[in-house]
Amino acid sequence: MSEHLEAIEDRSRAFYVGPPAVEIHRYVGEWFLQTGTHEMVYRFIGDHLPLIAPVVTTRLYGHALNAEKAGEDWQEYLLKRAEVRVVGEDGEETAHRIKKDMLEAIRFELDPYWKGKPVEDKIEAWMQRTNMSRKTWYNYMKAYYAAIGGPMP
Repeated sequence: MSEHLEAIEDRSRAFYVGPPAVEIHRYVGEWFLQTGTHEMVYRFIGDHLPLIAPVVTTRLYGHALNAEKAGEDWQEYLLKRAEVRVVGEDGEETAHRIKKDMLEAIRFELDPYWKGKPVEDKIEAWMQRTNMSRKTWYNYMKAYYAAIGGPMP
């Protein structure tokens, strides 16, 4: 470290500016929606803001858009970075990244194919694909809907 850098550090102060996720979302909306082609990505992030909030930056919107343009699963890209809050048996709340099995359940939930179809059919298909139980699906959906603030189907 040079003596000049030490002098600068001695005379400066560092400030952390961390605006709330909802403010970042609103700010991005001012310029992100100008073309109208980014609405799907913007709306998805807004709908899932409580899940994605810990990692929301203005760059995240661009990364999701680039993933979408490249034909990648941009929703999965975002959800892999998301966190759900789980209350343990001891009453303590902890944040967990969304794991593969829960991500698969959320993907079923978001798939347009399953919109308007009986929930039981969706659960059966998910159970066949994952070899997991009905109870596990309900636990995943309970955590997902609690995180985004929506009613469970």
